[in-house]
Amino acid sequence: TFGSTSTVRVTNMCAANCFFASCLVSFSLATDQHLRGHTHFNLTSSASHIVWAPSMAFSTQYCLTATVGSAGTKVDVSLLECDRTWHIGAQKFHPDKFGNIRPNGKLDHCLAVDGNASRNGSKVQVQHCVSNDGSIGKASAFLLSTYTGRIQVDFGSLDHVMCLAIEGDHAFNGAKVVAAPCHDVRGDESSGPQDWLQLANVPGSQVAYASPNKDKSCVWPFRPVLTEAACVTAANVLSPMGGCMFGDTLKRWAAVIERLHERSWPAGCHFYGACQGGCSLGFNPDGVGASCPTQGDCMSIDVICELDFRSSRIEKQEHNTYV
Repeated sequence: TFGSTSTVRVTNMCAANCFFASCLVSFSLATDQHLRGHTHFNLTSSASHIVWAPSMAFSTQYCLTATVGSAGTKVDVSLLECDRTWHIGAQKFHPDKFGNIRPNGKLDHCLAVDGNASRNGSKVQVQHCVSNDGSIGKASAFLLSTYTGRIQVDFGSLDHVMCLAIEGDHAFNGAKVVAAPCHDVRGDESSGPQDWLQLANVPGSQVAYASPNKDKSCVWPFRPVLTEAACVTAANVLSPMGGCMFGDTLKRWAAVIERLHERSWPAGCHFYGACQGGCSLGFNPDGVGASCPTQGDCMSIDVICELDFRSSRIEKQEHNTYV
């Protein structure tokens, strides 16, 4: 149910649009993007690592890395061990409001396919973006549309969808990053070899936030966000230009946070979105659920989790090849 605007849940849902919280997870990415309203990204605030999602279970995590070249040049993108100090600029990216992935220090460039975007194994590079809307040719740009999952090429063909991938699905320092035909989404929603995670850093710290498991509760090495202040910080780091639209007014995350008492939902912080524009930032400190029981019933949440590199140790696996 929805309360009054004073409690952030909007009585007239048509008057509000959700920024970046998915509304119906069973829909396609294109439909989901439409239901969520216009997603806004910041180009100048908190930097993000783009992490190969399966490596979160490894002793070493692997990140997209692009050394910025001179003006107008194309730079190859590779996979390297993530820098936990966040000092390496080549691993920092800023998704823009259209979903284009822009490298730190070179915001007129975007992550894109070199050459034929439909050819399996085409190199992934950082290339100059022609215009503010990210058109490169548009058909070669990668678009980030969710906090975790596949990153697709904006190819314009539903019959031939290409995704950001690692050559051979084998992660190691210097692994080649390529475009490859998108795999089917796994039925158990676990991380597949083409899944990537946006991990956004709190500037000046070794703390980062992500939404690694959609509506699922935070699991190790992540932990739930358990204060309202940290919830607002996390939302601002992941979606610095985001908030909820009430009529023509954008209200930032601090103005739309709502304390919940939903024991069956996951504990902590989440983006909330619903059909016809329902939107809020939820804080549910007493939750014990493993997932949201009403997810997909004309609403959804994206649970925000915290990762503190000063205190977390990542479990070592025997291999870094996805099986």
